[in-house]
Amino acid sequence: IVKKGVSREEAYRLVQTPALLAKEKGSDFKEQILKENGILTILSKMEIEECFSIKSHLKNIDLIFERVFGLK
Repeated sequence: IVKKGVSREEAYRLVQTPALLAKEKGSDFKEQILKENGILTILSKMEIEECFSIKSHLKNIDLIFERVFGLK
């Protein structure tokens, strides 16, 4: 959200509501995010899905291990 030009404070506010709802209802955080119109005006559903994709978080894992452990 910040990369889209939104301030950190506003991004925090936008994410806080669905986070609290997910906790209160015991529901899925991503589902709550996808219901949040304020976020959907900034990020597409595809961009949100990518945020929750394990693949995007692991894409540089080999480089990280190489840097940390000197492995190739």
